[in-house]
Amino acid sequence: MKRSIVSIAVAAAVVAVGGGGILAVTSMDGSERTGYRVSDGVLTIDVKSRPDAPDIKGTTVDGKPFRLSDYRGKTVVVNAWAYWCGPCRLEMPMLVDYEKSMKRKGVVVVGINHGSGIAASKAFIEEFDVPYPNLDDPSGKSILDMPKGVIQSQGLPFTFVIDSRHKIAASRSGAINRKMLEEMTSWAVKPSKKTAGR
Repeated sequence: MKRSIVSIAVAAAVVAVGGGGILAVTSMDGSERTGYRVSDGVLTIDVKSRPDAPDIKGTTVDGKPFRLSDYRGKTVVVNAWAYWCGPCRLEMPMLVDYEKSMKRKGVVVVGINHGSGIAASKAFIEEFDVPYPNLDDPSGKSILDMPKGVIQSQGLPFTFVIDSRHKIAASRSGAINRKMLEEMTSWAVKPSKKTAGR
């Protein structure tokens, strides 16, 4: 399978704490990430430990300027996809429906074309009638500044959620379902003791 040039991964080592939750994740650089929890493939980050989201910017697939920090003050779901990615295609109808149901509640969805040419990207957006902005970034350069430990494996799709302070609250590497996305978004808005992904 075609892969992005970007590979930001978490090492397999994790530190488990009572109750089955993950309270610390060991990153590839050997540093321990406290306040990070992984459950069923979903990473959630405690408020005090949340890293700044990168200010991803560029041009959308339809040629408009894009800057992630323009959405500061809102909860933002960022989903990276590619035209050729099977799991991306499977989850896209759910993401489109989610955006339509949540935009009035202050939740924004944005996409990143992370491996497709412009013609294929436009065809993908048209096929699924995607209403939200999608950054055109076929080489994956926009993700180079992602904090270590947030994207848990290489490949597509991946999704992360940013809170209103422009901090990364949750992420998922791999296909996502509606339940996961709702719990990740809820965690970004109002963290609870319940770990997302369960």
